[in-house]
Amino acid sequence: MSVSRRTYYVTWARALTQGTRLEPDAYEQHLLEQYRLGTYSLEQILAWLDERDQPVCDPSEHQLAYEAKKFNEEKQVGE
Repeated sequence: MSVSRRTYYVTWARALTQGTRLEPDAYEQHLLEQYRLGTYSLEQILAWLDERDQPVCDPSEHQLAYEAKKFNEEKQVGE
């Protein structure tokens, strides 16, 4: 998906949630911006938001954890 398309979706979502309890906090805003730029996939962002019960850490740490999990899943499929 192109940056312009992701920008459209992120802008729409922010407008929809503005002023509600669903409005993204600073961390969520950061993740949305990273998605918009194509740094992370929507699946990665959603997985990190699902893990929100745990202490918030740098998204690069999530990236490493995501890649390790994906590697292990692929390894299990290949066995």
